[in-house]
Amino acid sequence: MWKCPKCGRSFSREGQGHYCGKIETVDQYIEEQDEKVRPYLREVRQIIRSAIPEAQEKISWSMPTYWKGQNLIHFAASKKHLGLYPGGEATTVFGDRLANYDVSKGTIRLPYTKPLPKDLIAEIAVWCYGQYAIAYFFIGMNQRVKYKPFYSSCCSEARGDRQFTNTQGLKRPSTAENNDSEPKER
Repeated sequence: MWKCPKCGRSFSREGQGHYCGKIETVDQYIEEQDEKVRPYLREVRQIIRSAIPEAQEKISWSMPTYWKGQNLIHFAASKKHLGLYPGGEATTVFGDRLANYDVSKGTIRLPYTKPLPKDLIAEIAVWCYGQYAIAYFFIGMNQRVKYKPFYSSCCSEARGDRQFTNTQGLKRPSTAENNDSEPKER
């Protein structure tokens, strides 16, 4: 067992990488990373902030997160890659464009040895925000967890092959609809 002299936590591997203390801001998160990966992190941060400026930037699950009523997308540094975490459905929707990357459900690994796919990252971020917009406007924020199975089918049918990049023209359900005990077919 190895014990970190800085924070006192014990680990099975000597010198194991970890965070001593609590990361409070995205700037702090980036500064805590290896100097070689900071430019990648800054670039991904800028791409996501530009793509979804309405989203609040915060730390959640110990990584930079973009939030708007719910976590939309995260990113994090790893030893050999930058992890992008848009959720499980995103890796399926963008699967054909992610063929050259290591992908598992909800995780996209972008190796530091390849250029960042800037446009793709921006599109994924906008898509994640669009999923939030669908939940908010079609289902109602108060019901999003309760109606999760309905939410999934509603999003799939409503989205089709289109990407929701703005919410103009979408109408949020009335309060009476939000208080119904069962979701209605739309």
